[in-house]
Amino acid sequence: MNNPAEIIKRLGVDAVLLPIREGTKSPCSKGWQKTMFQQTRSRAYLSSLAMAPAIGVLLGEHSQGLCSIDFDDDQALEEFLAANPSLRGSLRTRGKRGANVWVIVDGDAPGTHHLAANGKHIGEWRAKGAHTIIAGRHPDGLDYSRIVDAPPVRLTFSALVWPWEDFNSGYRDTEGYRDTDSTDLTEHSDSTDYSDFTEEGGKKEGGEAATLGDKIRASERAHARIKEDVRVLKLYRTYIEKRFTPVQGKRNTDLIQMVTFLYRAVGEETLLALVTYYYDLNQSIFTDSREQHLSEASAHLKACSNSWFEELSAEQQGFVKDLPRRYTEAFRIFRDLSLIENERSPSGDFFISYNELSMRIGITQKEAQKILQTFESQGWLEVIQKGTKHQPRLKGKATQYRWMLARVIAILILSIPALFYCIPSKPTWPLLLATWKNREAVQSDTT
Repeated sequence: MNNPAEIIKRLGVDAVLLPIREGTKSPCSKGWQKTMFQQTRSRAYLSSLAMAPAIGVLLGEHSQGLCSIDFDDDQALEEFLAANPSLRGSLRTRGKRGANVWVIVDGDAPGTHHLAANGKHIGEWRAKGAHTIIAGRHPDGLDYSRIVDAPPVRLTFSALVWPWEDFNSGYRDTEGYRDTDSTDLTEHSDSTDYSDFTEEGGKKEGGEAATLGDKIRASERAHARIKEDVRVLKLYRTYIEKRFTPVQGKRNTDLIQMVTFLYRAVGEETLLALVTYYYDLNQSIFTDSREQHLSEASAHLKACSNSWFEELSAEQQGFVKDLPRRYTEAFRIFRDLSLIENERSPSGDFFISYNELSMRIGITQKEAQKILQTFESQGWLEVIQKGTKHQPRLKGKATQYRWMLARVIAILILSIPALFYCIPSKPTWPLLLATWKNREAVQSDTT
């Protein structure tokens, strides 16, 4: 899986990251050259990056002067580095062949243009209006890699030394590049040929509208990706696959139900990963775009977040207000589990293991253990029965906890379909939950 936060940290600037379309080097969205950094901070956008097969970086002014020099010729690359020794320690990435040397340019820099030396094409200077892929899967099946895993060197364009006597940069000012959807500049393929380039210097790699065949193949690739992520696959099979049958015309309705339930069951990043996979795995059935699907998911996620916070007592709001996100997500999961009454545990009690909490939020078991121990030390949780470890021919048991922060509240989950909680179609729900004090049992009224 791609990690947008780690990529931004490595680049050292507020770079605009772009999700790349399956099987191509082209960004997924129209008008990607106009994307601003703040637009990439939404949960839905970050999820689309994390789930994309590859991630590109918009170059130039929108990414604070970040540029890359794409070398198709290894000998030319070595000659360039010999003339610019400081760049040997600059971030360098590789796709199928050659390499991209990344730099941060202070001041003015020319726009994207070809580089030629010794009578042949050797690469390209990439800046405004172009992008370079930095992570993920190459269309030919191999992974992009970092040859030099270091921040890009910062310099001025005039400081660069081009060591060839017959060097031709093919320079054209950035004003010569039209910034329209019909002339998107994409990263050039590794088998670049001058005849393949448009007047704007970019190479088109398929139109925006995918054919049915494209969608089917993309769905198959999504199936392969999710199999590589055991955690998400298990959650997907438990929460999505067994409960929803994708049908055109029901996508939005199902999405709302998914987000409503998942918000109380898993962490937000995990939620977005699950609903994204729901679209990617079934995209041949849907006519709505992936962007619309993620936008709707993000909007409903925000609504669920606001509604959940308003449900809390003033005291509980004070507890979670300054908690780190993962602790707040654990708080939400524990509180919701405590509202479910079944044969295994009365209302107020629930079972959970370090492993299950780590899966739901997407953290390590050690981090999950620390969260549970922190909640215990604060008096928010009480251990009722200690769990047991897995042994040969003997299945382990999760620890039983009691949620100690119950307050008199109206039951808030009646609107969530009973199928999510595996309860009878006509359950008896407690209308109010009393405060636990001195380890007294929870008392509840029923309808």
